[in-house]
Amino acid sequence: MSTASRQTGFSCPLCDAAGFTLLETQADWLSRAAGTADERRQIGGIVAADPDLAFGGIVRCRECGLATVRTRPSPDALGRFYSAYYASASYGTKRDKKIKRAARRVRRLSRRIRSNGSNAKRRFLDVGANLGYAVEGARQRGFDATGIEIDAEAVARATAEFPGNSYHATTVEAFAARGETFDLVYCSEVIEHAIDIRSFASALMDLVAPGGVLFVTTPADGHRATPDPLVGWVQVKPPEHLHWFAKAHLLRLFDRPDFAPRFRFNPKPGHKLVLRRALH
Repeated sequence: MSTASRQTGFSCPLCDAAGFTLLETQADWLSRAAGTADERRQIGGIVAADPDLAFGGIVRCRECGLATVRTRPSPDALGRFYSAYYASASYGTKRDKKIKRAARRVRRLSRRIRSNGSNAKRRFLDVGANLGYAVEGARQRGFDATGIEIDAEAVARATAEFPGNSYHATTVEAFAARGETFDLVYCSEVIEHAIDIRSFASALMDLVAPGGVLFVTTPADGHRATPDPLVGWVQVKPPEHLHWFAKAHLLRLFDRPDFAPRFRFNPKPGHKLVLRRALH
């Protein structure tokens, strides 16, 4: 079902355009979710029970092509949603495997960092750190490692389990306002959750030190392995995910002259974007 439509007050979170194509109504997505055997069933039940979580359907901007929700719930409503759904305990499975995978990624990414001539220990930041596994992987690779996460319970658990690292319950925008910078900023499967994607991306770039690297991953719209139609994909699960990016959208979002972007190959339906900040 693909019906051209227009919503008064709708504006694309990426380009501010007002026109969109409706990919699936909220009612049809909820009906689809009820028939699944994955997390969409639980998400659909939570959304149906809370009018404040209404997302108004899944749409595509007619100007830039971004797939997004028609209505973005408030931070308070999303906070209630995550309290009801996002169980950090489920992330705790395969702990050691996740730490090792993160450490391998950090090792590869660290090769792209340009030295500023300082002998200071390199600094790592994970944005959306959850239980702190990537932060611990970075510490094992020799970084002074920090993680930020809006889930205070996850921060408390990470701090208790990995006391050699630093964890903070805060938003990326608030943390960036402190003025600190890091040699490697890591943001894996987080930006699709952000309400304001432009302020989120801007804060990420502000956190990268000159010569440093920003690593971003997200489920991919337009990838050859992404199911068609998009709305039938398990990664289309609003309001946990609010946006689905093609490469062009990420390049537009992270378009700043002091950053050089490069996509890494991914056979799975996801983007891996590496951006290196100019040294001077």
